[in-house]
Order: sequence, then structure tokens, then C-alpha cells
Amino acid sequence: MAVYTRYAKVLDAEGKPVPVRGALALINQTLDERLAEREGELEADSRWALAWFDQHGFDEGEYGDAETLSKAMNTAIAGLAEGGVVASGAGRVRLLRPKELAEDWDPTADSRVTAWEVVHQLVRVLESGGEEDAATLLQRLGGLAENRAGAGLSTLQHRGAQGAGCSGSFL
Repeated sequence: MAVYTRYAKVLDAEGKPVPVRGALALINQTLDERLAEREGELEADSRWALAWFDQHGFDEGEYGDAETLSKAMNTAIAGLAEGGVVASGAGRVRLLRPKELAEDWDPTADSRVTAWEVVHQLVRVLESGGEEDAATLLQRLGGLAENRAGAGLSTLQHRGAQGAGCSGSFL
């Protein structure tokens, strides 16, 4: 955007002036494309969680909407609930906040570990136990963190996972 203060006008490839609004639209389009590429590195449950978070944050939404999204993402609400990612009942669904996640979570015994869960468990532990406890959990994750969460960590950061209620910087 500094270009607009440095030059009298900004031109597109055809030599036509590009208004600030047009430049912002192009920037957002490029960012969305890049984030979509990164999302492809995540498993279906984390892609579902990201899409739900974009629409609802940690607020409740209609079960029917969640189910439709889950079918598009090739996952299931029952599996997401079993995996400890969502709360579901009475026709409503919501993502669990980091402070609501199981304190006794053992990633090595969890058969449905997701990047979303790994990141939010790390947030929970960081907030409740500090850096040393988070480092201990990260060490327990071992290669799992690199394989599952590492690929999607920056995607989750950019898509608003830092709004998960963590204070200060996000990991």
C-alpha cells in the first residue's frame, strides 16, 4: 500500500489506474488463494474446523449447517465430537475452546489426532502451565506435531486460531 503514497498513480497491466479498493481486492484474492493451498495440507477434520471457525468462531451454529459442511469436507460431526474438537447436541454444534479440551489428553493414545486439536491443546497447555509445560507436550508430540500440525500451523495462525483466547503471541 506504500506504493500509493510514493507514486502519483498505480497502473495495472493494461495501463489503467488501479484504485486502492481494487488493490486491496487483489491482495485479498492472492492471500485467499495462498491460504487455500495451505489448507490442502490439513486433514479433513482440521479443514472443517477452519471453515466452521471462519463462519462461527467458537459460537454455536445449527447442526444442519455443520453437517452440510462436514459432508463437503469428507468428515462427520460424530467423529469430530468423538475426537474432542466439537460439542454437539440439541441441534447445535460449536468448536471447543482450548480451555475446554481434555487436560489428560495423550496424543499417542488418540486415534483421531488433528492439526486443529494439536494447536489448541498447545494453546491450552501454554495458558494453563506456561512455556515449560507446552514444550513438554510438544516433545511428547514428537514427529506427530511436524507431520500433522506443522503443515497447517501457519494456516491456522493466519485464519484466526490465535483468537482462540490465548494471550500474547501465538506459539
